Amino acid sequence: MCGVYIYICVCIYVCVCVCVCIYIYIYIYICVGVYIYVCVCVYIYIYICVCVCIYIYIYIYIYIYIYIKFPKRHAIIHISSFYVFISYTHILYFYTPKLPSWACAIQTKKPGMADQHSVLEFLISSPVHFPVPYCLYPEDGLLLSGTEDGSSPEKQGNYTTTRLEACNQDGTLVPVTLFHSLPVEALSQAPLLVHVYGAYGRDLNMDFCPEKRLLLEQGWALAYCHIRGGGERGLSWQRQARVEGKQRGVEDLQACLHHLFSLGVSSPQLTALTACSAGAVPVGALCNRHPHMMRAVTLQAPFLDVLGTMENPSLPLTLEDREEWGDPVGNPKHRLTISSYCPLHNITPQRYPSILLTAYSGDARVPLAGVLKYTEQLKSAIHTHFTKIPKSECEPAPNIVLNIQPGANHLGPQDLQLMLEEVMHYKIVRVKGT
Repeated sequence: MCGVYIYICVCIYVCVCVCVCIYIYIYIYICVGVYIYVCVCVYIYIYICVCVCIYIYIYIYIYIYIYIKFPKRHAIIHISSFYVFISYTHILYFYTPKLPSWACAIQTKKPGMADQHSVLEFLISSPVHFPVPYCLYPEDGLLLSGTEDGSSPEKQGNYTTTRLEACNQDGTLVPVTLFHSLPVEALSQAPLLVHVYGAYGRDLNMDFCPEKRLLLEQGWALAYCHIRGGGERGLSWQRQARVEGKQRGVEDLQACLHHLFSLGVSSPQLTALTACSAGAVPVGALCNRHPHMMRAVTLQAPFLDVLGTMENPSLPLTLEDREEWGDPVGNPKHRLTISSYCPLHNITPQRYPSILLTAYSGDARVPLAGVLKYTEQLKSAIHTHFTKIPKSECEPAPNIVLNIQPGANHLGPQDLQLMLEEVMHYKIVRVKGT
């Protein structure tokens, strides 16, 4: 801790000198003449300059010492705030390791799992990459990785991770993560599965998912749209799409799809959207506004009756969720905003994409009644639309399937076998070109 002590002593010394100078300054101004006052002021000014120079000299000396002795480390010395993180035996600093380009999720191991206290162990994964153990050695500035069989994580699959940004109509750049096995220019005929959430300041789930890897092996492209309302870009990113700003999340999703299609990634006839819980709100709103932008939709534990839920204070999470969606009972502006995008209250007779809705009878967060009401109104609107179209121009009606799982909670089945059975049993997501 020698360096820290030196730094603290210098700071105290400078502060004391400044206080003494101010005291002398005031005393002379009151008790002596102007000539002596001016001379003393000059002397004090020179004295303070010398103190500052000594301070800066010691500061630079310590910094150079760290840089020479620890070339691989990045010591942060914040000059403007006079903070130095220095230790004789250990140096406190912020080390920024370079992670692989496909890294999307990090899970640290529980305390006590590491063999050495000087090693930080964690797992890095993505929706299509198995969790890979990594070890960070702060003292050496080393980041080591590898699988149990000794193979490099980059060789686990021939998959490419592309980071994109879609420009919304208000100029906001929305991040998009694209996973694909073919070059981007060769994805025009590839089926595309788009993931979205955008609520409560939570990041889109980017953990490893076996069925997503299976889709990629079968030629699909996977897109993750990090729209506003989530937490991918901090608190302001979430606040921009909260309450009266919820429309921005829908617009962000639309911008992401336009951007992907403009790059030659798939097409609307080969695109399916998937979301769970509150992520169903922007998806359902986009289906009402631009149903031609996708061919199929899968919704898990979907939140679709925003207006009805926020109007019912007897439900478990209504009062708490009003901070996210607004209060349609006490605020007319909130009611007008919710009514403009609520998936249930904006269903119109038109051709919708095929939709698979999976609800859970044991779900305490999303009322099953709202999902049932949405499904009924959606089927009625589709029927009304197709009865007005001449039979010669009539296209096959979309499939609207409601799958109610007994006993599962809001997160759905946790067993891999149940997940695969759920995916394989309902194949409306299987999109074919026309």
